[in-house]
Amino acid sequence: MGRRRRDWDPTERYPFDRRRFLQGAAATIAAASPILKAGSARAADGCSLYGTTPSFMGVVPDPQSVLGFQIGIDREVSSDEANAYLQAVAASDRVRDGVVGTSVQGRTIRYAIVGHPDNVTDSGLEAVREANLQIRDPKTSRTRVNELVATTPAFAWIEANVHGSEESGGDAALQLLYELADRDDCVVETMLANLVIVVIPVQNPDGREAEERRNAYGFDLNRDLFARIQVETDDRVELLRTYPPVFLTDHHEFGYWRSFFPPTADPCHHEVPESVMGQIADLYGPAMERFMHRRGDGFFHGGVYDFFAPQFNDTITSLGFNGVGMTIEVFNGAPLDRRFGRQLGIQWACLWELTNHRKRVLREWHDAGVESVNEGRAGMLEPNKRYFKPYLKVLSPVPTDPLRHYFVVDTPRTTAEVSLLVRRLQRMDVDVYRLDEELVVDDAHELATPAKERSRRTLPAGTVWVPMAQRQKHWIEAVMGEKPYCPTRYTYGLSGWSFPLSMNLQVFSSGRRLQPDATLLPLEPEPGPLPIPSGPPAIGLYRMSDGGFAQESFGPTQWLFDRWSVSYTYLEAADIAGGGLADLDVLIVPGGDWPTALRRLGDDGADAIKEWVRSGGRYVGFKGGGAKLAQALGLTTAIMRDAVADIPGSVVRVELDQKHPLAEGIGRTCWIMFDSDDVISEWSGNTAPVRFPRGPEDGFYVSGIASGERELFGKPAVIDEAARDGRVVLMPSDPFFDGHMEGSRKILWNAVFGPDPVRPATMDEAAYERAVERARRAAFADPGWPGAIRVSVAAPDEAAVRRILRRFRARYVVRLDGDEARFRIRNPRELSLEEHPWASELVVALRGSGIDLRGFSAR
Repeated sequence: MGRRRRDWDPTERYPFDRRRFLQGAAATIAAASPILKAGSARAADGCSLYGTTPSFMGVVPDPQSVLGFQIGIDREVSSDEANAYLQAVAASDRVRDGVVGTSVQGRTIRYAIVGHPDNVTDSGLEAVREANLQIRDPKTSRTRVNELVATTPAFAWIEANVHGSEESGGDAALQLLYELADRDDCVVETMLANLVIVVIPVQNPDGREAEERRNAYGFDLNRDLFARIQVETDDRVELLRTYPPVFLTDHHEFGYWRSFFPPTADPCHHEVPESVMGQIADLYGPAMERFMHRRGDGFFHGGVYDFFAPQFNDTITSLGFNGVGMTIEVFNGAPLDRRFGRQLGIQWACLWELTNHRKRVLREWHDAGVESVNEGRAGMLEPNKRYFKPYLKVLSPVPTDPLRHYFVVDTPRTTAEVSLLVRRLQRMDVDVYRLDEELVVDDAHELATPAKERSRRTLPAGTVWVPMAQRQKHWIEAVMGEKPYCPTRYTYGLSGWSFPLSMNLQVFSSGRRLQPDATLLPLEPEPGPLPIPSGPPAIGLYRMSDGGFAQESFGPTQWLFDRWSVSYTYLEAADIAGGGLADLDVLIVPGGDWPTALRRLGDDGADAIKEWVRSGGRYVGFKGGGAKLAQALGLTTAIMRDAVADIPGSVVRVELDQKHPLAEGIGRTCWIMFDSDDVISEWSGNTAPVRFPRGPEDGFYVSGIASGERELFGKPAVIDEAARDGRVVLMPSDPFFDGHMEGSRKILWNAVFGPDPVRPATMDEAAYERAVERARRAAFADPGWPGAIRVSVAAPDEAAVRRILRRFRARYVVRLDGDEARFRIRNPRELSLEEHPWASELVVALRGSGIDLRGFSAR
């Protein structure tokens, strides 16, 4: 653990000679270094990262000469400036630049590849790529691997600015690129002989220009790597497939004064190769520690960030490419030169470590692929463990029953989702087949049924088959498994995400040794837009607040309607108060801060919504804020309360009333993402077409972390009720959560485009008004804190948590559930964990205090 110290003093000078990195020397190079052809490219005796004085040739323009200011000192670089400098440096014969793709708003995302000149020509780069693909291939013989390892540079990746407001890593990447292109000292020449380095300084140009964490659609692009919903992510993963990484650092900023870098906290996904964890522990982690100690800067490991969900840049690198992926965080409150210096130094430290251990890394990269095939052939899932605190108990052990195959049943109802699943797998280099003939499987286990339930099944021809005995076995299990088997009660991101469940597919697994007659499928085409019903309704989309919670609900809703090619009218509070609902049929209200919405609407806006609905309008609200606003406006009899249950980002089964129009095209059951959402505790009338099962014996199932889930048993997941002549459809959860819940988003489709249900007579007008008023009063009795930070601890630790929260002057409520105390902490600006000024420090304080921390979530 790093030394505790104040982060910075405004009068303190930069701790090492920052200007040295910016100087251009007049020296020239007489002859180019040879490419790595005989395994001799290693540092000369006495050459060291910190003991070698940088020597510049002066043939590549430095950042100041192109941009007109000192990068990393004067100010941050804009997206256009970053692109301009990439193109300027690409004049070097060591560098080639290219286009990753474009952002939502059409900005170009550029990358640079830097290496020895012979390795970055068209033919040279293709030769390096082909050699790396052979090394990665488990079928390549050991003899051939050893030959290739002796002569092949490794692909290393430096990425930054996936969060638009975290710029310093991108600026440092530009400086790194300059030095690699222009220095002729032994450090750089050795590095370029051993590595080909891919640099993407700005992954999120729209967010960078807006000084906003998310992209233009409100997506956190570092939560999108497994589903690849956003164009920025999809293009970037395709480039990763082209130049597969053995190493990647993703550079961020956060609100805590000490820097973070791996080793990460528990949990680690069980399918992460052991070679990845070993290299982090004894290569890159110590290298970064040495750099930070030289500076005298504070740092920590673990504490906040885990290595679990495959939705991040670091975890997709490891689970999808068997390479080392690492998230780097530096304090966003420090001056630019300090942030810049930390990012740049960590980049150099890690690349130098890879340079000096390239052969080991490439061999272990190959071995990880061989291990995948052998484990798949044996039907073995990797056991899970706790790496950071190995002495603690594993809470959800991986089962030891063999698993050799997944079978996806293709039905007319799910053809589109099956096609999407196949395409997602193929575009991560998974071999996917279709059965040519029916297949009898005598140990078929249907996903999300009791673990010991197995039966004899005849799978029809046309069933999709995904064998585990292939190089991508780790990725297959990470995205296809019915459970992620989290060894802890804490996750930084999602705790459940299964593609088959999120797409509402029927999938079977088998542990038998089978050799079915099957055909390898060609690449599945990009799915087209859904057909819009004739005479579609006029739709309004209302954004209730501005914080991160609202951005990550409203923006993806816009994206979904754009994906559907559905027209809508954007509304704010003033539009509603001014009569903007008059020509609309449906009002969509995503999540956000509903008390803020009430203040902005005022009496005129609130009355306008209420009158519009009761006169025949259809109100569709979801994700806490949109649903809770309807309760506060007096539009529903439903009472929604903050859940006591600790279910942070888990996939939960729900049942649908087959006679109700919301169930059209979905089936008897579906899955929703429950992310510490509200629970509908009371309601009146026959208004709940979607419910949670009454218990495990009735089919209740959670893929992910859940504690206290009995609170959901039998409760509605969706309310649909009449409001005089209008209709109100409310979903406390997000029906398509970050765009990847392809099954439950059909509920939203039906809510918008489907017919009204046939409603049996329920209560008289007076009884209805009393129920509505009771629900309205209950809304104001709730603290109303959308986006709250949630902490679960052992009940005896309640007082200790209260003492820690007093240090931060936090407002909170606490509720007891059995042997646990569950805190909900106000987050008035709806900030994510990294954006929040002290949330990361809170996690570190809780984990370092001896408190039995059982759950922590902050979007």
